[in-house]
Amino acid sequence: MIRSVPTRLAALSRGLEARDSTCAPGKISPIGLFESFAGTVNDAVDGPVPVLFLNGESGEEGGPERLVSVSGDEPIDVSIALPPSGGGGRFVVHADFGRFSDRSVERMPKGIGFTCRPFLVPLGAMPAAIWNNTTRPDLVGSSRGFDGNPISDPSPAPTVFVSLPAGIGETVPIGATLIWQGIVVDPGSTSPKNASATNAISLTVVE
Repeated sequence: MIRSVPTRLAALSRGLEARDSTCAPGKISPIGLFESFAGTVNDAVDGPVPVLFLNGESGEEGGPERLVSVSGDEPIDVSIALPPSGGGGRFVVHADFGRFSDRSVERMPKGIGFTCRPFLVPLGAMPAAIWNNTTRPDLVGSSRGFDGNPISDPSPAPTVFVSLPAGIGETVPIGATLIWQGIVVDPGSTSPKNASATNAISLTVVE
């Protein structure tokens, strides 16, 4: 089921309210399904445009779930580009264990878009790691590594915010899936908040 921000969160989010879900319980609209993995960056101009990349790949060649397979010892770089319409480079990216499903999609407030996995911390999102240089850690979490310890906030986009020369095998077991997705400041967004959901990338570790 698509998760929406309830009224009680409005005060915490300074008036942000999610759109009412148009889907029956346990279902997701075709629009929501598409946006959840494609993102909404630059939608007001000519979107969606991918801005999140893993080893230079946006996941578009990996099918509906944007699967990118790597070996455990393969070097990993995760980067985010500035949206085509610019912006200040503020963003937050979550890495979250689990596969995409119609019950994992979260509808973000103010038309920002959909995320493949739960994203808002006050609603129970518990990503494995967070990279956040925005001013709203109360909503999307503070920067922390896969070990749960705080890390420095990432530089503004465009930037490589994760670099693992020895690979990700010690963090992600073989066969597991780690979904990367974020929210970025985007003047080309259809949202009045000038923010968009990025494309998602599903990282799977293979032998």
